Amino acid sequence: MTAFRSGRSWRARLAIAGVLTLLGGLVLAAAMQGTLTYARSPADLVDHPGEHARVEGTVVRGTLHQHAGAADFELSRGGTDLHVHADTAPSGIFRDGQGAVVEGTMGTDGVFHADRVIAQHGNRYRGADTVRSGGAGR
Repeated sequence: MTAFRSGRSWRARLAIAGVLTLLGGLVLAAAMQGTLTYARSPADLVDHPGEHARVEGTVVRGTLHQHAGAADFELSRGGTDLHVHADTAPSGIFRDGQGAVVEGTMGTDGVFHADRVIAQHGNRYRGADTVRSGGAGR
């Protein structure tokens, strides 16, 4: 009779743990709803004017023009180019041929109006001496 009770108790505890885990997952999912932003490609925005989005791509060489604290450039990914206008010029490390993430709104004029420009960089550190000498670094 004692073995029967301990078996029942074990199953009840397991059921309670499962219910609590499920409730915890639902609470976490509800708390995170609307907080995740995924980077999209330029092709995803062509038919979505007025939509706020984050777009990822590579700055097309020769298209970066910085002027009066603003910047215009083409962002490319997957064979589609997107003209981007940023009211604030990106930081000094931002350049042609570099990966970038922009956040903003797609205009009806076909121009993506960026509120924020983030320059992507490699995960490999090269010291100033290595960069000047043209070495590969370690």
